[in-house]
Formats: sequence, structure tokens, C-alpha cells
Amino acid sequence: MGLMIIFTAFYAFYAACLAVLPGEAPGWNTIYYNPTTLGAITYTITIAFAGGFMSGYICSKGDPFWTLSGGLAGVIAVSSGADIYAPSLTYLLAMAGAAFAVWIGTWQDKKMRVDDAVGAVAVHGWTGMLGVLFMGIFASGYPTGGFSGNVRVTILGQLVGIATFIPLAFLSGYAISWVLKRANLLRVPLEVELEGIDLAEFGTDFYPDFAATEEVIVEADGTEVPAAPILVRAASQVIRG
Repeated sequence: MGLMIIFTAFYAFYAACLAVLPGEAPGWNTIYYNPTTLGAITYTITIAFAGGFMSGYICSKGDPFWTLSGGLAGVIAVSSGADIYAPSLTYLLAMAGAAFAVWIGTWQDKKMRVDDAVGAVAVHGWTGMLGVLFMGIFASGYPTGGFSGNVRVTILGQLVGIATFIPLAFLSGYAISWVLKRANLLRVPLEVELEGIDLAEFGTDFYPDFAATEEVIVEADGTEVPAAPILVRAASQVIRG
């Protein structure tokens, strides 16, 4: 549901990134004063969603999470050139971006052991940087717009932009997360993770149709005991270790 809301909101987000200049044709401009149309941007985003969905489904072998996240990754991958990419190129770049998001997200989870539950780092972070690089490759030499003096797009310029994002976004976010972790404010307690945050905060389950039964562990003598206390102790030992 959250991803579907994001999909709908992205159309409004891109429309809000356009400026209307009365008396000029077509009237719509990007934030850099490059002429465009609302229909062109909407069409590009729709094509990118389609390519991302398809690639996410194929590359994840039908995984629902990565199928939907692939659509979002496709849009992120073409955002830098949403006003100038041809539809066919948009579709291909969206597919490439979604495939990259699936791969990098799986690598983060399996190899780096990064708990990126919603795929935000893979989709917005890594794929976002890939999209910026795509602009330098596939739109090299294109004027950036009157607001920036029509400076030509270059791969070097895009790489400088990516390098700027690292200290401004990643390092600052990492530092804040580190402080929150040290203050024990980054995650909810293990008991709440096992119980579910809805029950802990609101005292009710908002998805009764998918209510989970209490987990149990079968001991050597066949006795069933609640799993939650054992899992909490085991997780605490792993964290301390």
C-alpha cells in the first residue's frame, strides 16, 4: 500500500518540479528553465514505471517486494533526464535501474548484512546515483537550461554531483543514525519487533486477517515453549558478541 501511494504521489511530485512561465510556449519549464510539457513528463514517468516493474519482476524471479520496488527504481533511474529521454531509452534505462536495485539490495542484505527493510538505500541511494551517471552518459553535451547558463552536461560533472551527495546525504545520515544507535533510539526493543509495533503502540492488530500465531520452539523432549524469550536472549547475545 505504501509503495502504491508513492507511485501516485510521484506524478504530483514531478508536476511540482515544473515552473509555469506565462506568455511563453509551451509555458511549462523544468527548474532549470528548460522547456517541457506536463504530458511529456507524465508519459516518461509512466514508461519508467512499466520498465521498472517488468525488470524487477524478472530479476527477482517474481518477488512481490522487488517487483513493486523495481517500478520505483525505474523512475529514480530516469529522473535526471525525465524531460529529454526518448520513450524507448526511458524504458531501457528503467529496466537497467530496476535490475541494479534488485542486485544491490540483495547484496546489501546477504553480504553487508544491512537491514534496509524497505529497500530505500538500494532504490533511492544506489540507483539514484546510477541515474545521475546515466545522464552524463546518455545526455552528454545537452544544455542544462537557462537558469544554469546552459552549461553542457558532462560525465565529469555528473560524477562531481555524485561525489557531492556522499558527504551531504550519506555521511550526515550515517552520523545521525550512529548517534541514535548509541542512544538506543534507532530501533524499537527486540520484544516489540517480535510482538509487532502496532500491538505495542496501539494495543490492536490492524491486519486481523493476517494475524500470526504465537511462535513456539520444540525442545528435545518434545515440549513446546514460547519462542519470543529465547529469540530475544539469542539476539542479545549476537549483538553483544
